Amino acid sequence: MKARHDVRLLATPPEGVYLTVSASSQRFDRHWHDCYGFGLLDRGGQRWLSRCGSVEAYSGTLINTNPGEVHDGQPLGHETRAWRILSVPVPVMAQALERDAGALEIAPPVIEDRELIAVLRTLLRQLHGWHSHRASSEALAFEESLVATCTLLMSRHGARPFHEKDGEGSLAAVRERLADVGRAGP
Repeated sequence: MKARHDVRLLATPPEGVYLTVSASSQRFDRHWHDCYGFGLLDRGGQRWLSRCGSVEAYSGTLINTNPGEVHDGQPLGHETRAWRILSVPVPVMAQALERDAGALEIAPPVIEDRELIAVLRTLLRQLHGWHSHRASSEALAFEESLVATCTLLMSRHGARPFHEKDGEGSLAAVRERLADVGRAGP
């Protein structure tokens, strides 16, 4: 049986950040990415060799890799798996969290955190809204959600967790930009 492999790349308002939407039964050899990748496994299951050894993830979980992390990937069983992965360059993550990029690492490769997954789903809905209308208010809402998602991800699941309130400066800056847009009017 021929492997299925459908991939779409979607731009986001912040430059360099993009979403990969994939449905694939393909096996991936060892490779790496130069950015943080995190997102939802929407259907099926996947096994891969990560920095923590061999891991498995199933539909509904958050999966991720760190920049430079060598990994592979294969479906569990013969089922095509589907996922949506947000790719965030290192400087964007560091700026969003107001942290040194060298201190940022997502610890577990598979995360089951309902609140974080709900925040990520909101972010993905906002991206869909931005793609539909390209309104500046939707772009700013996406940026605010991106900061909130990255903050929640790293504060709870980072190798060096921190208190969410420690990184509120970026979120405050996004809120100020939203307020400026509201004052400027249509």
